[in-house]
Amino acid sequence: MLKYFDILLIRIYNQYISWGEKDIPKLTSMLVLSLFQSMNVLAIMFLIRSLIENKPWYFPKFYIVITMVLVLLMDYIRVFRIIGFDKLLQRYNEPFQRKVFLHPVLYFVLSISLLILLRFFNLFPHAVT
Repeated sequence: MLKYFDILLIRIYNQYISWGEKDIPKLTSMLVLSLFQSMNVLAIMFLIRSLIENKPWYFPKFYIVITMVLVLLMDYIRVFRIIGFDKLLQRYNEPFQRKVFLHPVLYFVLSISLLILLRFFNLFPHAVT
């Protein structure tokens, strides 16, 4: 599963490069990927908690921020400190090495749709305080 996110990160990075991004495409691609990963983590947390609790429950905004920061921090440590971004670029430098089973755009659409479905089926917190 981590290989998928590595490839996704490189594909996002290459897209930013093709758009002419010169400032910080590494960090920008890391932020985009971490945003959608944290949305998925929050959706799973919302789903589990709403299935366990029968009464209305509240989810503080502070927990959302903590979740997003933790996901970003784990991604940063893994990609920039443990593996190395340049090593990932070398590993997935050819287009055939960057093929994935779920297209990145579809991954992003499904991530957003998951939260919308949770809201539609009333599995979302009743209030985010």
